[in-house]
Amino acid sequence: IAEPPLKPVLQKPPGYKDPKAAQFGFRPPPRKPVLPPSFNPRKRNRSFCRVCCCWLCIFVLVLVLLAVIGGLVFYIWFDPKFPVFHIRSFRITHFNITERPDGTYLDAATTTRLEMKNPNVKITYYYCETEVGVSVGEGGVRLRWERRRFRVSLCGNRARRA
Repeated sequence: IAEPPLKPVLQKPPGYKDPKAAQFGFRPPPRKPVLPPSFNPRKRNRSFCRVCCCWLCIFVLVLVLLAVIGGLVFYIWFDPKFPVFHIRSFRITHFNITERPDGTYLDAATTTRLEMKNPNVKITYYYCETEVGVSVGEGGVRLRWERRRFRVSLCGNRARRA
């Protein structure tokens, strides 16, 4: 003697498949939903500003690439090396220390001879007389550098003296 259930059993909806039950047969792939044309995005024309920006970036990139290639060709063609400097003589021509009531003073003059050798074959350096002056005072150390003539020429061409 069974008692009737208090609530009625719910009906399963049409097309319901029990996940626990074994499924046999072919299952078709899910369909792509068909959207109305109003939902499709429109293809927009590229703006003039974007096109100009892209061409400008390409132009700058090509210029940088050409500069790098030019630098490499220059380096390979001329094979530049730094000049070699040697001190041949250093002479103190005048040296005087003076004590005065307002302080101690040093007065000195030197003559230095440098030998410069250029290991480059295709680059020529021309040097002339150069003067350097150093003075120390209340304002600190002052360095005076005076170059009278200095020229660099490529491929062995003679440079005129200025």
